[in-house]
Amino acid sequence: AAAQRGNSTKDSTFTIAAAKTWTFNNGLSIEKGATLIKTGTLVYAGSLEANVSNADELKAAVAVEADIVNLADTTYVISDSLLIKKSIALQGKDTAKCIVKGKWVIAPSDTVDVTLSNLKLTESNTAEDTTAIINIDKPKVNLTLDNVKVDMQTVGGNRNGTLYKKEHAAIEIVSTVTSSTVKLNNSKIQLGANEQAGFYNKGGSCNFTMDKSEISVIEGKALS
Repeated sequence: AAAQRGNSTKDSTFTIAAAKTWTFNNGLSIEKGATLIKTGTLVYAGSLEANVSNADELKAAVAVEADIVNLADTTYVISDSLLIKKSIALQGKDTAKCIVKGKWVIAPSDTVDVTLSNLKLTESNTAEDTTAIINIDKPKVNLTLDNVKVDMQTVGGNRNGTLYKKEHAAIEIVSTVTSSTVKLNNSKIQLGANEQAGFYNKGGSCNFTMDKSEISVIEGKALS
């Protein structure tokens, strides 16, 4: 929550300076409208929970490595990728109202559990692109999509003059990934343009499962 200074001034942005350490003994909650920037070291017992209501707050919560991020019902437009390095749960309330437009990169240094729930994921534009919406770039990732709708709009692109089918994916695993899992629970990946794939494994080792989920084509779309 915002800190009170004196009787009238409120701070909404807090920065842990380089070479400084902030310690919380009973966990930490970051409320909507507040931003924590971690240049120094953050130490806490329990969990770090962030409540966000715009794209800047979402990016700050991911950057500070919050354990739980609660997303208010709105549209979050991410101009660059959200980089996830540790275990995190990002949860909305309504897939029709809580929409994240942009890319995700999961690249941890050790085993992580990443859960996205009650969200709609899509792209911020429909220009030709070969970058997946969710990219798993490192090993030991356990990704779960729980009641998530992925609405793909971007067409796959050309590479060296040759059109590669499946080149644009909702979820992509690179060849160096090992010991990872991807689970779709009550989720839907909807393909909406040419040269798309719901899940694309480029040669990595990953256990992919679906439970009450589907990968489908928007009716009327002629996908090659």
